[in-house]
Order: sequence, then C-alpha cells, then structure tokens
Amino acid sequence: MFGRPSRGLLPSSRAGRGRGWAVRALVVVLVGLVIAGIVRESGGTGSPSSRPGPWFGVLRVSTRAQAERLAGTGLDRAVVSLDWNRYEPAPGRTDPGYVAGIAALVAQLRSQGVGVVLDPGLQHPPPWVFGLPGGTRFRDQYGVVWNGSAADGTAVADAVFDPHVRAAEAGYLRRVAADLGGGGFAGIRVGGLLSGELRYPPADDGAGHHDALWYFDASARVSAPVPGWRPGGGSRADTARSVDAYLGALTGYERWLLRATAGAFPSGRLDVLLPGWGLRPGQVGQAVADGLDGRSRAEQGGMLASGLDWAQQVPALEVARSRAVAYTTWLDAASGGSTPQLVSPVQYLASLAAPDKLPVAGENTRLKGTGTQARTALRICLSRVRALRLAGMMWMDEPDLLAARGGLTLAQYAGAVSAYHSPVRVND
Repeated sequence: MFGRPSRGLLPSSRAGRGRGWAVRALVVVLVGLVIAGIVRESGGTGSPSSRPGPWFGVLRVSTRAQAERLAGTGLDRAVVSLDWNRYEPAPGRTDPGYVAGIAALVAQLRSQGVGVVLDPGLQHPPPWVFGLPGGTRFRDQYGVVWNGSAADGTAVADAVFDPHVRAAEAGYLRRVAADLGGGGFAGIRVGGLLSGELRYPPADDGAGHHDALWYFDASARVSAPVPGWRPGGGSRADTARSVDAYLGALTGYERWLLRATAGAFPSGRLDVLLPGWGLRPGQVGQAVADGLDGRSRAEQGGMLASGLDWAQQVPALEVARSRAVAYTTWLDAASGGSTPQLVSPVQYLASLAAPDKLPVAGENTRLKGTGTQARTALRICLSRVRALRLAGMMWMDEPDLLAARGGLTLAQYAGAVSAYHSPVRVND
C-alpha cells in the first residue's frame, strides 16, 4: 500500500479551489501553532468494552481460525476486508456463498466482543465496471492507461471523474450494508482508490515516465478548467488552475464517498485513509512556480501525482462531522524535524485536524524486519497514540503477527496494549 515501504513512498469542490493558495498560506501558520501545542494523554484501564481511551486492533482478519486467536487478547477491533470483484461478480448479482462466509466471520468477531471495521474493497472492482460508459480508467498526459495489479488492490476504476463508476460504487455499498447489517460496524474504511486509500496512481506510470498526472481520460477532460493544458505547458496561471483542479477533484471524490458510505452505513467511524507523507505547506506553489519541471519535492516524492493535499482533504471530513476520522497509514514514520514540512505524517495530520477537533487514528507500516525493529515501531506507534491523543490504532496485520513474519507476535502486541492501558505508562 501507499506511504509505506511495501506501498511506495510517498485534494475540494471547484468552487472552493479559487481560495487554494490563500488557504495553504494560512495553513502554514495554523499548522505551526498547533504542532507546538500538542500534549500527552494518559491511557485508561479496564476491559475493551468498558475502558476509556483509545482502541487497538489488527488488520486483515480473513478466516474464522484467525478470529478465534483474538479471543481473550484484550484487542478491541479487527478489519474484515471484502473483495468487490467476488462480492458482486455481475451487476446487481452477489455471490451467496461469499456473502455468507463474510457474514459468519463478522458474527464470530462480534460474539467475541471484537468490534468489526469493514473494508468494502472498492479497490477490487469487478471487470464489468470497466465496461461502463465514460473514462473508467485513469490516463496520464502521455496517453498511458493505468491498469495496476489486482493482487495489491491497485487495479482500480476511475471513480474520481467517471459518474458511472461512482453510481456502481454507491449501489455496491448499499448492497453490502443491506446484506451485512449496515448499523453494526465499529467502523468503515473509506478511500476507494489504490489499496483502498485516497490517492491517484503514482508518478511512475510503468511506461518510463516519472511525472505522470492522472488527469487526461475522457471523463476528466470534461471538467478540466483549461482545455488542452499539459504539464510543462501553458502559463503559470493555467498550470495553477489545472493543478488546483486536479487536487480538488480528489477531495471532491472524498466528500462524495463519505456521504455515500455514511448513507449506506448509519453508524460507526468513517476512517478516511490518507497515505504517504502528504503535500506540505508551500510545496504545491513551488511546483507550479517551477513549471512542473520535476525538481520540486512535491513531484520527486510522487505526492503531487497522487494528489495528497491533506490541507484540503482533512477539512473535507466535516461532511461527516460526527463520524469521520483522519487516518494515517504510516503511523510509525520517522520525523525529519519540527516544522510542518518535516514532522511525521501523523503529527501533520493531527495539526490539521486539531482546529476542527476532528479525531485522528492510524496503522503502522508493514514490517518485514527483526524483532528489535518491530518492537521499536510498536513503541513509536503507542507513544504517538498517547502523545497526540489518537482515537486508536491498527497493527498491520494479523496473519503476520500469527506467523511472527514481522518480528512481532500477536501475544507481544496484545501484551504491549495491555501495558498501555495499565497504570504504568509506556516508556515514551
């Protein structure tokens, strides 16, 4: 997934985009002030169902045997992931056996007192979606069509610009809620695009180009503010308008997906997956000033191509004010300094969320290192949960914990969570 070693490293309606540059300037000031004011919080004690404080869980519980291993661990949450391709192999037709298996897994977790967080699996669209009208696949300025890989959830459809794909997604979400009981989930993961996260495809388009912008399919061109514009061409004003529209379109999709998900599922958190490092204050303006020549940090890190404009995307969570969560997929990322440009992703997201008192949560990067590296990453994650007053965290992921593939076992993770909730503080 994006924003972690295995995902690659590494945002508002068009009416609101005209104020984009002024907003970014204001964000620089606000972010600095909020980062300076972040404080620590003590954890609570008690059972998962009654204790105060943050929740803790695991990703990718896919079998009943894995679910059984969570019993008695004290962990609060588990992510159950769907595959749209398997759930709805033909328009409006579900696979009864697949649905029944998911329902049984969800019921088992609930019976064990574990809150279920549902990943709808929009990142795994069935083939019939690509036969819908319009530009169902992202296309860059070189004419390269993004196909991605079904294996890692990057073979996504273009729901940012194609209304037919959006309609299919909305129908699928309603169908899942009707089949599984839309009101019984602790949370729903919201992102809809590559690896289930909120992002365009990467800057590397697979055809030898490293500066792709995914803004040139038939559906995208309908709403482009400067017809005929290409990166590196046109005036600075044309480039600014086009980049603003590109970033804003992704935030527009975020707002739409939040509303569609909230409409289908009447309760539970809405975890909006914000991957990578994020565009930081001043970086978009610098890229535009340079004419998108590839030298800027926004371009070199792939953050501009993937549309990670958190300064717009975090405030957009207001459309689901009482439920939305800004969720980082790189909770254990190292900070490069104390300024808004250099702090870790979760610190930057927390600073953006603080003015509107929006909750923040996250998960670690997937680990394939030693036990020492895993324990260090876990210590960093727990420290940040406490210091930034996060709503909770997930660990990536249960199959790895059960097999100790990342140098950490399920028992060790559960023990660290138990210690977090004990009167003795985790060593920060």
